[in-house]
Amino acid sequence: MTVLVTGANGFLGAAVCRALTARGDAVVAIDRQRTSSEAGDIPFEEIDITDLGAVERVFARYSPSKVVHCAAVVIGGIPKGERISEILKVNIDGSNNLYDVMARAGKGRCLHISSEEIYGEFDSDIISEDHACSPGTPYAISKLAVEQLGRYYSHNYGLDVVNVRTSWVYGAGLPRMRIPRNIVEAAFFKRPLHLPNGQDTRIDHTYIEDFVDGTLKLLDAEKLNFDIYNISSGVALSIGELVEILNRLVPEARLSVGEGPLLDAADNALPRKGALDCSRASSEVGYCARFPPELGLQVYLQALAEKERS
Repeated sequence: MTVLVTGANGFLGAAVCRALTARGDAVVAIDRQRTSSEAGDIPFEEIDITDLGAVERVFARYSPSKVVHCAAVVIGGIPKGERISEILKVNIDGSNNLYDVMARAGKGRCLHISSEEIYGEFDSDIISEDHACSPGTPYAISKLAVEQLGRYYSHNYGLDVVNVRTSWVYGAGLPRMRIPRNIVEAAFFKRPLHLPNGQDTRIDHTYIEDFVDGTLKLLDAEKLNFDIYNISSGVALSIGELVEILNRLVPEARLSVGEGPLLDAADNALPRKGALDCSRASSEVGYCARFPPELGLQVYLQALAEKERS
């Protein structure tokens, strides 16, 4: 089986490439540029998925049988103007190019890596895939649009598009300086850090190995009964609780967090979040998160220590 991985130079895509290669699959990696060897020693094509001709050439050359679609523009804060256009162009137009070429080539399953952000405000502490979607950012809006686009190709062309809704994936190598990377690194390097707000915000943080495990289980399943699956830890701790855990794991750490919800760049409170119910993936493909929050943080700290020693 040859698997094409888009966004292969990113945090999620590189991890998927490594796991596929480790188990013996043929892997073809694509991204706009190769800035590291994180994806491993595999065929790597530097292309932009908004270039239809380039996508066609990759499929003609390698004829992949399945695709893990990780490529996306993720912009935090409150983007506007050209940045919104970039999000929509890459995330929606690029996905359309991919689905179009797959449909014409008669290829099978595509796993689209989606996000819990499409749910918007959670209406309970834990939600299933049936929760209403009300995306509130250009990124989240684009992800929901790509899910709907996949259903169009599935209904009209028989393409098997499956959407993996994951949540705040973390681990060593996370490129964005966001929670929990900022507090984990502050604890590890013994740097004092005070977050001015966010103590009460609850987030389902997914350790990278759990994300990869769930993704590969969905990729391998002979038949799936749904086109949406939550893949996460299934547990939502508050940022205050994460800080407490890290202060306990690293006694020299000096972390603290202010009261209230986490605020965005415009000082707006983040929507209410919580945990994702992964029972659908559990019952269909046997997914079970192996890294609850405290264990995930411990392994993250160990990975940083190993990197420091190397």
